[in-house]
Amino acid sequence: MHPLHILYVEDSVISREIVRTVLTSRGHSVRCAEDGLAGLRELEATDAFYDVVITDHDMPGLNGLGVAEYLSKTAYQGGVLVHSGAINATLMADYKKLGVGHFLEKPTSAAQLLAALDAVFAGS
Repeated sequence: MHPLHILYVEDSVISREIVRTVLTSRGHSVRCAEDGLAGLRELEATDAFYDVVITDHDMPGLNGLGVAEYLSKTAYQGGVLVHSGAINATLMADYKKLGVGHFLEKPTSAAQLLAALDAVFAGS
């Protein structure tokens, strides 16, 4: 897989650093936002194109569903991966209505994260 431009929206500092380290060690460019509102500000304020937005669900201010809803109303053409420990069948259905089809339950290993990222681009 070629290097990707990734926005990781996550309120846990530890999770942000671990995921950033894993993804940058594979050559990807990663920007992090500390919650959904910061993620929206990043998406609105930059001209940077993100190949994928990885978002947690349960965050203060604006959750991952709000991030996915925002993306569904824009011209965003990249992938979306929900990386959360708080996803149930009802929430998954809500995300799917917004076009999100990739989910990864926390906690995850580096291998699981990389495989999920591959799946986003494999269309599976």
